[in-house]
Amino acid sequence: LHPDLASIFTTACTDVVSLASNHTSDWGSEPLLDTMKLFRSMGMQVIGVGVNAEEARRPAIVEKNGVKVAILGYCSVLREGTAAGPNNPGIAPVRAYTTYQPLYFYPGAPPHVESFPFEHDLAAMKEDIAMAKAQPGKLILASSAVGSASHLTGARFNLIAGIKVVTVAFKGGPDA
Repeated sequence: LHPDLASIFTTACTDVVSLASNHTSDWGSEPLLDTMKLFRSMGMQVIGVGVNAEEARRPAIVEKNGVKVAILGYCSVLREGTAAGPNNPGIAPVRAYTTYQPLYFYPGAPPHVESFPFEHDLAAMKEDIAMAKAQPGKLILASSAVGSASHLTGARFNLIAGIKVVTVAFKGGPDA
């Protein structure tokens, strides 16, 4: 993110920014780390990425009127080598594989397409959710960015992981 464009996030009164996206590491690790630093310098919590896997999987904790919410971020669409590791920066992954089953046995027939999360990534996400739930006074919200072509896959991953996503009316501004 170019620093000149970052003011839109403070204008919008943003508390938490998820950088768990398929384009997060398009320019490499250094710009990712710079963007994380920029948002943090603006008083925002960054989720879904980190200097290592532990930080990338750490929730943001937001408290308002005595209610605490733990927010986690993950990405299902990422390039090889962009997942955060024990000693390298990157994205919190929930990668997937896809199967294609023929429905009809004639040329050009569309297949049945189904995607499944990598078990290791799903187990890590479930562990993160369980750890956040174990802390008193917190609700959990997790998001898996899956790209525009596969939002239903993201919804399925959330269901498999036991994530309940609720849409809440939002009042923005400093007095919200």
